[in-house]
Amino acid sequence: MGAQRTGGFCLLMSSAYYDQNGEAFFRDTVNADVSDLHERFLSHLRPGASILDAGCGSGRDALAFTRSGFEVTALRPCTPACRCCT
Repeated sequence: MGAQRTGGFCLLMSSAYYDQNGEAFFRDTVNADVSDLHERFLSHLRPGASILDAGCGSGRDALAFTRSGFEVTALRPCTPACRCCT
């Protein structure tokens, strides 16, 4: 029971943080070069596989995966960060 409360508490803290800092987070991460991480991740998938990017942040990874030919569903619960992505 404590783990469930802790998990929920962390989720609420994360949502509140991103609600307040979403635009700064976007600016700080949208152009980060993580292509080496993308390559390592994508090497485990079949071409054209589906990817769920839950908590997609700036949308940087979802865009890169889409450009690489994958079917991507990106979810971002934080309103300020979503405004930056559109």
